[in-house]
Amino acid sequence: MVRVIVVSHNACDLTLACLRSVLATNWPRDRLEIVLVDNASTEAVVDRVREELPTVRVIANSANLGFGAANNCALRNRSTVDYCALVNNDATVGPDWLAPLVKTLEADPSLGAACPKILLSSRFVPVVLRSTTHQRGRGDRRQLGV
Repeated sequence: MVRVIVVSHNACDLTLACLRSVLATNWPRDRLEIVLVDNASTEAVVDRVREELPTVRVIANSANLGFGAANNCALRNRSTVDYCALVNNDATVGPDWLAPLVKTLEADPSLGAACPKILLSSRFVPVVLRSTTHQRGRGDRRQLGV
């Protein structure tokens, strides 16, 4: 059994896209548990997940506990779980992401974690840099960028 944990705080559309990609994972349904831990979102993340993705188990925290503590909420009670996967809510996974990770961990019991190759969603990401200049003072008249 693999438990996939996604932590959210707002970012509803990103979270739903993430969860949908996890739900499309090529892995036996009876061996995959998906858990959303929501850190007191003010957006309707919990309601939408419960409505649109009813197979996702939701843990709704009453406060923003932070990323680590939120993951810990879903890491309790692992008696039926062999592996846990942490997926950021602003990421999406391809259908075949999980099997190589489990295979790697099973091949070497000394490993405690495995991470897939992480790619940007597009080859090029637009970046805009803005800079101002100033003089250093004390006789240095060079224009320096910030």
